[in-house]
Amino acid sequence: MFNLFKKGVGPNFVLWLGIGFLTMVSYNVLATPSNPPTVDNTVQTVYNTGLQPQAQAPTDAIDPKTLEGDIFKQKGCIQCHSVSFYNILGGATGPDLSVAYSDAPKRFGKSLEEFLEKPEGTMGDLLPQRTTAEDRKQILDLLSKAAEVKAK
Repeated sequence: MFNLFKKGVGPNFVLWLGIGFLTMVSYNVLATPSNPPTVDNTVQTVYNTGLQPQAQAPTDAIDPKTLEGDIFKQKGCIQCHSVSFYNILGGATGPDLSVAYSDAPKRFGKSLEEFLEKPEGTMGDLLPQRTTAEDRKQILDLLSKAAEVKAK
């Protein structure tokens, strides 16, 4: 074996091995994008975080109140929020929306209606993309109804 190394086979093998390694490294460097995509702080980003709604509690009959609050499921609110007034279980990342009517003035210094029109924080990115003005009106009506019943 050492005789082959003396005859030049060994150095040639090492040379070709090095060229192969450098070719592989060069390809990986060239194939990597020089401008990676920027992180977009939108609805998709929130979904990609893996937030998942909790499973809906099984019931024998569907509660009409739950059907009334179905918009919260349709618009993806339950990714982060529950709406206990409408018996809708969701994520625990955000507060229970059943108290949003009284909670919005405390948190944001404006009424729930004003907050839904000009949301702040995470909701500033999500709400305008997921809802129309008509949706926000329906959400306001549902959350107002939840506040009136809770106040009694």
